[in-house]
Amino acid sequence: MRRNRLDFVGPGNVAGQVRELKPGPSRTHTGTRDDRDAKGNLVPAKYTYTLPGVEATIWLHGHPFVYRVRAIDGEHGPQLAELYIHQPNGEADVPLTADDVRKLAKYLDRLAYAAVHGLSKVSSAEFHKPEKKRPGRRGHGDEFYAEIADFARQAHRDRLQTGRSVRESIAERYNVTRDTADQWLARARRAGHLQAGELGGQSKPRKGAGR
Repeated sequence: MRRNRLDFVGPGNVAGQVRELKPGPSRTHTGTRDDRDAKGNLVPAKYTYTLPGVEATIWLHGHPFVYRVRAIDGEHGPQLAELYIHQPNGEADVPLTADDVRKLAKYLDRLAYAAVHGLSKVSSAEFHKPEKKRPGRRGHGDEFYAEIADFARQAHRDRLQTGRSVRESIAERYNVTRDTADQWLARARRAGHLQAGELGGQSKPRKGAGR
């Protein structure tokens, strides 16, 4: 199974955006509790209850998996109560990697928001776009460079349609200079989020190599 075919993101979209959403019916569960009969004896009694929250099946751009969720809207906004990860529809089994879990962790709030408010609302929500982060006094965390790596892969795939290099796409998306984009790409490689040559280039030989 070629993962790059399942991870494909079409031009004009960004990995992690909600691609499709299908609301699901609320589920009912049957439980057993103690009750008393006419003579006052304790007897088991069955009852049914509906799980709280909203259920939905969600597909994300660039993710080969299907997510079935149950979300509850509370004081602090929609929160996930359940999350099930299913294999792609009609595809052979796809291994779930640590990178898949890392990427998914960034979008848990998005899945909950989409389930509660629907696709039209989540499409207009501000967090559906990559954040335009600027370097702070302490720099960026590992999650930011993982995000840069994800966007760089997509920019590399789209370069024929956009006519822009990866560094140009990053500079435009995050409103930074091309030199800063190069620095971010280098940090993403050092952190292991990008492999040497992954974006079509070749790794540079170290000075003094071969002596």
